[in-house]
Amino acid sequence: MCDEYFDVDDDCSIPCPACGAEIYDDVPMCPQCGEYIVDSGRPFWSNKPRWLFRLAVILVILAAIGFALPWLSTLFRLVGG
Repeated sequence: MCDEYFDVDDDCSIPCPACGAEIYDDVPMCPQCGEYIVDSGRPFWSNKPRWLFRLAVILVILAAIGFALPWLSTLFRLVGG
């Protein structure tokens, strides 16, 4: 990101990855084509709160248990007699 906003000599623009138009390096969306500028070097969960990540992990675990539970109960009934 450009730190010198008032220095005319500094170049604070980058080409848009979608259309190639010159845009400021800190804008979230290209004003020419409307494509969002995505920082590919940053992981998806880096700017999300930790509680959201933990909630997602808990929900995935609960979904896996809910998916496997009917099959496990059937297996135990078959093995147990």
